[in-house]
Amino acid sequence: MRLLLVIILMASTLGACAGHRATWTTANSKQLIDNDQIAVEWPLAWMMFTPAEADEKAKQDGLLLLVTRDGASLQTMVLKKRSIADGFANTKKRAAPGMLPQDLAEIVLDDIRGNPIYVNPQLIETSPTTIGDLPGFKLVIRYRNKAGLPKQTVHYGCLKNGFLYMLIYEAPQRYYFSADLPTFEAIKNSYRWRTREGA
Repeated sequence: MRLLLVIILMASTLGACAGHRATWTTANSKQLIDNDQIAVEWPLAWMMFTPAEADEKAKQDGLLLLVTRDGASLQTMVLKKRSIADGFANTKKRAAPGMLPQDLAEIVLDDIRGNPIYVNPQLIETSPTTIGDLPGFKLVIRYRNKAGLPKQTVHYGCLKNGFLYMLIYEAPQRYYFSADLPTFEAIKNSYRWRTREGA
């Protein structure tokens, strides 16, 4: 809970900059949260963080929305959108429009392996999937954070109109990951595109 309060205070500070402010909202019921061309159904009573327009770190990461129930250190679900033209922070490999989902997954995996926040990342699963009605990929990765805590993460991703869209779930491996995985899968299954444009 202390971590959640720290995040809220940081969000308020970031929100003081120009543009729309960083906000935390609570889902009062099952509802659609619209972001860009995306509609995703989030669960009852979870906290939803939208970064400030002036938050350069959030822009660089492509962060659209962060969702948690008990605090970001216990479970985090993230919605991201990044231009593939911007490349990746931790790999020299580049994505291209129209590339196969499994090739895109390899680039995302290489970027994760190069990210220092993931200590000893181990690939558990890679498989094809759909995001809305578009072909995509699923990565399941086990790792330790810098404090040595075993964590597990699921990355869903796809390309659309030159952008990489990602839906990510991360939680401590013990208890929390399996406890909230069904909720995350339900969120992924609710993912809808508001237009029918191709990738």
